[in-house]
Amino acid sequence: MNLFQLLRQNCRQQTGFALILLFFLHFLAILTLVPVFLFFLSLGYDIPYDQTLQVGDGTPSSLVRWVQTGSQVFTWFLPAFLIAWLLGSPVKELRLPEKVSLQHFAFAVIIVVVSIPFVQLVTFNVETFRLPSFFSDLETGIHEAESRSLELVSQVLLDVRFEVFLANALVFAIVPAICEEVFFRGVLQQRLTRVWNPHLAIWVSAAIFSLVHFQFYGFFSRLVLGAVLGYLFWRTGDLKVSILAHCANNLISLVVVYISLVQGTSPDEIFHPSNGIAWYWGVLSAVLLFGLTYWFIKPKNDAVSPNIISHE
Repeated sequence: MNLFQLLRQNCRQQTGFALILLFFLHFLAILTLVPVFLFFLSLGYDIPYDQTLQVGDGTPSSLVRWVQTGSQVFTWFLPAFLIAWLLGSPVKELRLPEKVSLQHFAFAVIIVVVSIPFVQLVTFNVETFRLPSFFSDLETGIHEAESRSLELVSQVLLDVRFEVFLANALVFAIVPAICEEVFFRGVLQQRLTRVWNPHLAIWVSAAIFSLVHFQFYGFFSRLVLGAVLGYLFWRTGDLKVSILAHCANNLISLVVVYISLVQGTSPDEIFHPSNGIAWYWGVLSAVLLFGLTYWFIKPKNDAVSPNIISHE
């Protein structure tokens, strides 16, 4: 038995082994493939290698887009695809059926739109949120990291040419939706669902999904989003549905920012913490979100019910 056969056998027989290998490949890509990719980018842009790691005022926006795309493909999509390949047919293992349900697609977009006020409500306000005094150093580090992330987003989105918007939509909406859904729902959640209660598997996958974004103030908002995506995938058994919902969530944010910039609104105004949602809209959104989700996942005597992914 060669190495490939040994890995395939263990992945199929042991969920824990498959998940350990998944994250091993993820970190291996961070340590090997991503640095190599950045090295070739530095050659292509004729800049020092270190500049590909630090975004500043002089960093080309196209370079930022390449870095974002490469990071997504190498660290999320590729490891998950390899695990799916070891398990059998990637299309089958990732649950990508040829049949397309327009009803599921429509519901996915609707539930994402409904969730937006609640997701904004559970996002911490940078100006008002404070940790206890003995966590002051941690709070400072979190705030600086969030500021750098905001600076990066502002710099890339500032160009309001329509062709640039399309490039940003591809890089910041479509690519992350595909790569992250393949990893977190297509492999991680499915593997966990085989040994755990599906609801536990969905929420654990959503928590990991939120944690790896390393954005403290948005932890609960991404947790909610991850759970919504998880339930969509579990109920439909079609990864395309959660990919579409994830893409819609990202794209809505990009469109709102783009329209605001075109109208002359400054980035500081767009991303100012005071632009939060009124609490009553957030509460209404939560009621509708949980009501629709419960209605959607509740077993029904129809042709959709067999699609629910069950645990063994």
